[in-house]
Amino acid sequence: MDETEFEKYIRNSIVHLYSDTAADKPGQRVLIKVDSGPGRMNFEMLARLRNLGFYLYPGVPNTTSVSQETDQNYGVFKSAYRANLEKMVQDRTEHSLHRTITLPMVGILVFGGTDPVTNRGAFRNAFDEGFNKAKCLEAWEKVGAAPLTMKCLESTKVRHELGDDDDPLAGTYAALQAKNDITVHQLNLEGLNGNLLAAKVDVKRHRSMPVTAANTLQRQERLMETNSAGDRFYALHGHHSSHNDMFIAKEMSTQKATLEELGKQKKRRVELKRRDDEAGQLLSRKFEIFLKTELELLLLWQGIKRKDHPPTNAKKLEKWLELEDKAPPTFEEWTAEDEAKLERIRTMKIDINDTAIGRAKKVVTQEYRVLFRDMSKEKQLEAIEGLEKDRDNLSH
Repeated sequence: MDETEFEKYIRNSIVHLYSDTAADKPGQRVLIKVDSGPGRMNFEMLARLRNLGFYLYPGVPNTTSVSQETDQNYGVFKSAYRANLEKMVQDRTEHSLHRTITLPMVGILVFGGTDPVTNRGAFRNAFDEGFNKAKCLEAWEKVGAAPLTMKCLESTKVRHELGDDDDPLAGTYAALQAKNDITVHQLNLEGLNGNLLAAKVDVKRHRSMPVTAANTLQRQERLMETNSAGDRFYALHGHHSSHNDMFIAKEMSTQKATLEELGKQKKRRVELKRRDDEAGQLLSRKFEIFLKTELELLLLWQGIKRKDHPPTNAKKLEKWLELEDKAPPTFEEWTAEDEAKLERIRTMKIDINDTAIGRAKKVVTQEYRVLFRDMSKEKQLEAIEGLEKDRDNLSH
C-alpha cells in the first residue's frame, strides 16, 4: 500500500465509521495504530485527520507480526482460505473441469458458499473464522492491547539478550556461560589452549538516546534530526505521530531549508554586486592594461565561469576584448527588504497555527463558508443550530 492508497483507505474505510462521533476533544478522539509503511508521515493528511479527531499512533518499527493486533488473526484466516482453495482445485480436478480461479470465485474462498462450476459446497467462511469477535478479542489480548499489558513481549519472535530480567532463557544463558568459563579454565590448567573454545553470550547493550520533554525546543530539534521510523519512535518517547512537536519540527525543518536557500541567494547576489562594482571601477580607468586577476574579474562579471577561463593572460585578454561591448548578465541586488525577510524567518518562533494544522483549518473554514453560502435557508438554519449545540457542549 503506497502513500496515496493509504490515505484513501483511512479516509474511505475508517473516517466515515466515526463521522457522527469523532471530534478533536477529550473523549471523542480516535486513535489509529499504524506501522511505519509509506504515507504514515504525510503531514497534510495527519493535519486533516487530527482536526477531525483522528490521531495516528506508530507501532514499534519492524515488529508488526508481534505488536499489531490484526496480524494475529491472519494465521487462522489464511489456513481456512488455503483449505478452501485446495478443495476448489481438487473438486474441479475430479470433474475434469478448468481450474482457473476467476475474480468472482474469491468471494467463495473468503466467505464460503457453493462453487457454481462443480455445484459443491461446504466451503468454510475463512473471514468469520479469522476475524470473528472471539478471535479479535483473543488477538488483542495476545498483543496486550485489551486489556493493556506487555503480553507481546512473551512472543517467541521477540529476541532477548543476556541482561534482560524478563527473558525466559536468561537462566539458561547464564548457566551456559558459566560452564564455558569453567571448562576453558580447566583446559588451560591442563596445559591445553582452552581459549580456542571460549565463547561469550551477547550482553544487552542499551541504546543511548537523549531524553527530551514534550512541547520543548529540545524535543522538536531532536525530531528534526530523525531519519527513520525507529529514530522518530525513540524521539517521540511514546507520543503519537499527530503531536504538536511533530508538526512544529516539520515546519522548523522547512524553515531551516528556506534559510539555507536564502543564505545561498544572499551570498550569490552580494558577490555579483561586488563584481559589478569592481568591474565598473576597472572600466572607469583611463588606461586599459589589466592584470591577470583583473581580467579574471571581468570575465566572471561577463558570466564566464572560472573553469572556462582561457589558460594564459593573452588568451584571457583576447576573450575580454570579444566581450567588452556586450552587456553583462543582469542580476537582482540583495536589498534591505531581502535582509529583513531573512532575519524575520531566522527569528520567527513557530506556533502550531503556523504548521500544517493551521493551514488545514484555514482550508476547512474557507470550504465551509462556500458550502454555507450555497445552502438553502433551511439548511443554513440547521447548520447554525448544530454549531450552537456544539458550542454549548464545549462550554460544559
